[in-house]
Amino acid sequence: MKPRGPIAWIAKNHVAANLLMLLLIIGGVATFLSMKTEVFPNIEKDEVSISVSYTGASPAEVVEGVILVVEDAVSSLEWTSKITARAREGSGVVDVELVEGSDRQQAYSDIKAEIDRITTFPDEADDPVVSLASRKRSVVDITMYGDISSFELRHYADTLKQALLNHKDITLAEYAYAVKDREIRIKISEDDLRKYSLTLSDVATKIKTASMDLPVGTLDREEGALVLRIKDKRYMGMDYASIPIVSGNGYGTVFLGDVAEIVEGFEDADIIETFNGKEGLTLRVYRVGQQTPDGISLAVKEVISDIKLKIPEKVKISVWDDDSELLRSRLDLLFKNAMLGLSLVLLILAVFLEFRLAIWVAMGIPISFFGAIMLLPSLGVSINMISSFAFILALGIVVDDAIVVGENIHTHRQMGKSKYQAAVDGTHEVLGAVTFSVLTTITAFVPILYVKGTMRLLMGVIPLVVISVLLVSLVESFFILPAHLNSKEKVEGKKRKSFGIRRRIRGALDYFIEVVYGRSMVRIMNYRYITIAVFLGALVFTFGIIKSGNMKFTFMPRVERDVIRATIKMPAGTNIEKMNEVVAHITKMATKTDKMMSKKTGFGKSYIDYVISGAVTGSSGRVSVALLPSEERNIPTSKFEKMFRKNVGIVKGVESISYSSQGLRFGANINVRYAHSDQDVLVAASEEMKQKLRNYDGVIDIEDTFDKGKSELIFKVNEIGEKYGLTNNEIARQVRAAYNGVVAMKFQRLLDEVTVRVEYPDKEKQGIDNLMNMYIKSASGMEFPFYKVAEVKMGQGLATINRTDRRQVVNVTASAEGAANPTEIMKELESSILVDQIAKYPGLRWKFEGEEERRQEALGGILDFLPIALFIMYALLAVPFKSYVQPIIVLLAIPFGLAGAIWGHMLLGLSLSMMSIFGMVAVAGVVVNDSLVLVDFINKFVDKEHLSVENVVNAGKRRFRPILMTSLTTFGGLLPMILEQSTQAKFLVPMAVSLAFGVLFTTLVALILVPCVYMVVEDIKRLR
Repeated sequence: MKPRGPIAWIAKNHVAANLLMLLLIIGGVATFLSMKTEVFPNIEKDEVSISVSYTGASPAEVVEGVILVVEDAVSSLEWTSKITARAREGSGVVDVELVEGSDRQQAYSDIKAEIDRITTFPDEADDPVVSLASRKRSVVDITMYGDISSFELRHYADTLKQALLNHKDITLAEYAYAVKDREIRIKISEDDLRKYSLTLSDVATKIKTASMDLPVGTLDREEGALVLRIKDKRYMGMDYASIPIVSGNGYGTVFLGDVAEIVEGFEDADIIETFNGKEGLTLRVYRVGQQTPDGISLAVKEVISDIKLKIPEKVKISVWDDDSELLRSRLDLLFKNAMLGLSLVLLILAVFLEFRLAIWVAMGIPISFFGAIMLLPSLGVSINMISSFAFILALGIVVDDAIVVGENIHTHRQMGKSKYQAAVDGTHEVLGAVTFSVLTTITAFVPILYVKGTMRLLMGVIPLVVISVLLVSLVESFFILPAHLNSKEKVEGKKRKSFGIRRRIRGALDYFIEVVYGRSMVRIMNYRYITIAVFLGALVFTFGIIKSGNMKFTFMPRVERDVIRATIKMPAGTNIEKMNEVVAHITKMATKTDKMMSKKTGFGKSYIDYVISGAVTGSSGRVSVALLPSEERNIPTSKFEKMFRKNVGIVKGVESISYSSQGLRFGANINVRYAHSDQDVLVAASEEMKQKLRNYDGVIDIEDTFDKGKSELIFKVNEIGEKYGLTNNEIARQVRAAYNGVVAMKFQRLLDEVTVRVEYPDKEKQGIDNLMNMYIKSASGMEFPFYKVAEVKMGQGLATINRTDRRQVVNVTASAEGAANPTEIMKELESSILVDQIAKYPGLRWKFEGEEERRQEALGGILDFLPIALFIMYALLAVPFKSYVQPIIVLLAIPFGLAGAIWGHMLLGLSLSMMSIFGMVAVAGVVVNDSLVLVDFINKFVDKEHLSVENVVNAGKRRFRPILMTSLTTFGGLLPMILEQSTQAKFLVPMAVSLAFGVLFTTLVALILVPCVYMVVEDIKRLR
């Protein structure tokens, strides 16, 4: 009978097969060239932020006047998933995390509408700013520094910023760290104000009315309408000196310049940034939309080349933390591993198969890859480290179906059939098994799509890539490979030697299959119950190791960057000079560490590229030590960091110094969040937890999120003040004006918003005596010294108040190093101190956050869908087998695949992590393939009426070669990744280990355990 159907048609239509192949390749290449590239997928959740400036207000006042009002407005909206709030001195921010899958723009519009309806904000508070978190990704930092004044530095930095924004390929550039806002500060003494019966507010009003640019009407005339405009806008500080503030009253006309010091400069804030010891300013350039790191980096270099011609030589520019270089090096690394893996796969195929057959089977890899790339943009997948790694994962898996099809076609060819007949019959014979095999593999990857939270955004690309590759590989195996194996064969005499080598290898393998495996399996099958017991015993022993806690579990393997950041926390009220001393000490220790490590390792040169430091206040600072790129040095960042920590040691007067060199973080290893309405309870609980954590070896960087504020002078109106009509609000308003100034106006000057502030001279704002003797004016115009109308006492508040879901919270965080197991530590905390605290402090609530929260999110999503996935896999096997029992035989490979993954980690000395778990989920689909093909073969070619040990063993011998090939190609494709020593890619290794060793271990399961279980099932049937 003449073969029919699409497979038969395309098997003899080489033109159609080749055109399909070219379509996939060319389409994939074209798509690849236009795809977005990035280091990691975007893992930022959608948020709407509401910020309110409330100058002079304490954090407690910000909570009461701003935060509570905003929380109440947004808490009932359908878009709201989580509300976090931070109140600081003079400002408050509420972040609304949106429900996953929300319409971002609609959510933003609804939240803004609710905020716009609020009418109860304090009069002194600015209008709220509602913003939707932009999906921006930083690409490169540019620091300008040199031996110049702060004013000159800011001028040149602003010039650079404007040049960057003017470039057609750059959309967003801003200062990376806090910078001082530009201000025109008008300083008038209290004596002069009293002399002319003025207040700071009076002067601010006169300034505002004297500086304006305002259309006031239109004059009609025959020549055309004429716009009437008052234009006397003052842009520079010197322009304000001529504003009259007093006329008459026996003083004549008194101008602002007569009584005030006018300073053109910056706000009064403790903000300092240095680069290699010199004052500097850093600009950060972002990419948005479809912009790429390479495109942004190239544009930045163009701008800098041009700007260097326009600035003095003493002004230096340094470009650092360039994501384009990071991306290029990471992708090059993964590409190298992919090529090595591909070479190993080709070598394995060449050993087991005829050269021509091996080439066409291997061709399925690039064809499937390019075909899959065509699908990725529609799935929202970019070219990044994770998607590139997904292709490496698919490298060995993707040839499985091509191996089965190609090897079966070859078998039919050896039966004496024509090439065409062998291609059609061989493909049709395994069509069902291969299709269901791929579908079960796809099903196993699907649970990763249901991971919740941040991990879904990061790892969700892996199943999308692998599933796309597998689907295209089916098309290639059924509609391209048969046509190629039906083509004319050209025998080249120069290949005879290599054919001879392969024949000797195949001969040795045939001997092993027939003699060693065949004879051994007959004996094993005769003791099949003991064999099954041994396998089950090994399985129980393996999972017992996990249950005992002897294997450390970390959420994510460490992803090192080339920068070590030391974050410094000083007591509130510390002056900036003390912070500078601490920063200088840490910088000195970085240099000392560099010299020590360079000498110790024989490196011979500096490991440090640059050091950048800064302080936002006297209590908060940072030092960033940037090392040479990892490929240019002989030690990992973590080794340098460990010695750096040791050399810095404990610094007197410093509350805490925390260190970080990780590039991909999901929060602290240990993070306990407490919530309670009583701040004293939060303080007590957090202190107890910190003390508990100090008892664990390897637990470091223990700190809490309490930010103790400066000492406070707390006052309220007394009886005398009330008698003369003064209120707390009025006294507070006048004191706030005296110590924070009064904003007369704000205007735009080029790129900057400039604030005009009227205030007392600095010397009048220093010392308690000045406060006590400042005059407070009543509504009737009477003046009283502050001390006569106010009660005063000392106290201390918080510099920052944190809230989550409308409750005040504090987090206790710590990092675990060495043998410290954060998972086990948190289990012990949960069963000990946390139980005691709940009983001790009624109303106290706690929750694990950071990595533990991310772990629970990720595992929760997988475990929710895993039973469904297993049932689908069972159904996919039950349908072609027409059996309820045989799918269970095949699925037995899954737990043994997991055991193999665990032993792989132990063999290589790796801790288990979420990447390991994701690999194990993938193992569940891949490892069933060999068992599926074997059981399918036994069903088709072994007569059930004459089923015997010898027949089942013969089936095993027939499938030994393709089973071994598929396992070795999967392992070989992943081996270079497993052996990769680069610290930048090590976080991907556990997933590769899980898959590679899981598949390798289940080779024994398919070839030994499955035949034994198959016979046991038949034994049971016979007993019925």
